[in-house]
Amino acid sequence: MSRPVVFWLAVLLLVAGLTFVALALREGSEYGHFGSSGAVDLDYLKAPDLTGVEWLKDFTLTERSGKKVSSVELRGRPYIASFFFTFCPAECLRQNQTMGILAREFKETDFVFLSISCDPENDTPARLREYADKLKADPKQWLFLTGDLTYLRRVAAEMYLVALDKQTHTEKFFVVDRSGTVRGNFSWKDPAEMTKMRELMQELLKEEAKPADAAAESPAPETSPAENPSAEPPADVDPSDTPDIAAPTPAPTPAPTPSPTPQD
Repeated sequence: MSRPVVFWLAVLLLVAGLTFVALALREGSEYGHFGSSGAVDLDYLKAPDLTGVEWLKDFTLTERSGKKVSSVELRGRPYIASFFFTFCPAECLRQNQTMGILAREFKETDFVFLSISCDPENDTPARLREYADKLKADPKQWLFLTGDLTYLRRVAAEMYLVALDKQTHTEKFFVVDRSGTVRGNFSWKDPAEMTKMRELMQELLKEEAKPADAAAESPAPETSPAENPSAEPPADVDPSDTPDIAAPTPAPTPAPTPSPTPQD
């Protein structure tokens, strides 16, 4: 290959690289570089008291609204969890755009979507709020969470079985059922895996209803003491006044009629 051709190929590659960097910076300026420069309330960085907790089964993190959110509160609703950070100008943005597509697809269901930051020092609640607004994320359906980094490492490792560090995270989406059990994880970059994930999400929607709804939809039939001999008497009834229906009193036996005396 002649030197002029090599030279122009090098120039083209350089231009392409500079164009990619410029696009990434433009995306970053729109989604990643914002937030108040004033004093920040650092209460969101306080980890919950984990005294006596050897292995996490639930988490408590701070949502973009500033309110604490616990995974216990999500019981009864399936959810999708993922990890990201707002200063990531390209991959995290595309990841959250994919999450947004899912959120719109399942908007009429009770699925919840969680985007958990792995850069809490920079991702304050105010910063997450502006980032979420750029994505038009419904605050009732799509939550953006942050907290203490050491605690977040435990959440990732002990609840989702993945490694996490500052600005370092998995690119998986985690599907969690109504009882809080992780049912699968899927790469958002793989179309085949995303298809399987959507199928699993549809299956979870068909599983048991929320506990409160289930009780309302299938009330226990009322039974009287006669229908249920083992039933306890009401608390305001004296047990001594309750008839013993298990051993009814037999009816009295009628006296025998005397035979008539024969007449001579």
